Amino acid sequence: MRIHGRNGQSPLMVAAQQENLDSEIIKCLISAGCNMGMKDFDGKTSFIHACENGNYEIAKIIYEKSGKGRNAIRFVLKGEDPLTLAVKSGNEQLVNWLASTEIIRSSRKKALLVSIEKGDYWIFKSVFDHCCLDADFNWYNILKMSCDNIKIDMLKLILPKCKEIGPLELESYASQATMPNVRNEFLLNAKKKRQELIWKDLKPAFLIREKAKSTKATPNSQLLLNHPLNLVCDDSFHLICSFLITKPVETSIRYFIEKKDGVKIWHFYDGGPSHRSWSDYDGGEDSSDDDDYDYYDDY
Repeated sequence: MRIHGRNGQSPLMVAAQQENLDSEIIKCLISAGCNMGMKDFDGKTSFIHACENGNYEIAKIIYEKSGKGRNAIRFVLKGEDPLTLAVKSGNEQLVNWLASTEIIRSSRKKALLVSIEKGDYWIFKSVFDHCCLDADFNWYNILKMSCDNIKIDMLKLILPKCKEIGPLELESYASQATMPNVRNEFLLNAKKKRQELIWKDLKPAFLIREKAKSTKATPNSQLLLNHPLNLVCDDSFHLICSFLITKPVETSIRYFIEKKDGVKIWHFYDGGPSHRSWSDYDGGEDSSDDDDYDYYDDY
């Protein structure tokens, strides 16, 4: 059947656009010989029209009758695919079905971005669940491209997928967010990421301290807690951590600062009977005890 109407549309194309149409009419038109793979002047097939208008039953019938999509599934000339069109239609059942139909090579990334822009959580969730099945799905791009208009409930699903994202990136996204609760969520996660990174650096020294406790040693219970060098000089603080790993703590650690040619040199002093000291300048041993320097007790 090659009857053309307005804009080069066949009867099947016109029927595919109608709401609440009896599915038997679609079956009759197909039986009468309507070409399911034919395109109108806009490059749309009957299947595309059904997806664009959110007609789940019609889209499914055309899909099955066309040999599971070989003839009916054609992209629109604009580049929009069936899944993205279904997302725009707002039919959750159609979206979920299309997202699970592997033969339809729809862009899940584009559909997910459109669902975020649309703001319908359940449409978004349908696409999101299927994107999760793809181990190589790039969640970082999704977050980067949608950080200015994403809703809080959608953000809470995507953020755990971006395991390698850093605090600076999260703070950058927070500055672009338009909604206060989304901005706060980005900042909260940035704070958590920083805490994780700090803990990663401090964990070895912390474990040494805990091991010393379990062997009835007497380390300072406040060791590494709110340590001033943690806020002032990360590298120097890591030097202290390294020292703790190689030498059990017997007394409180002391340190002093020497200015040499305008450069600060941090010196660390264990306060024990041997008066052992070391610095982050040359890492050498020095058994002297210079009264000209100012010493600071950490605790």
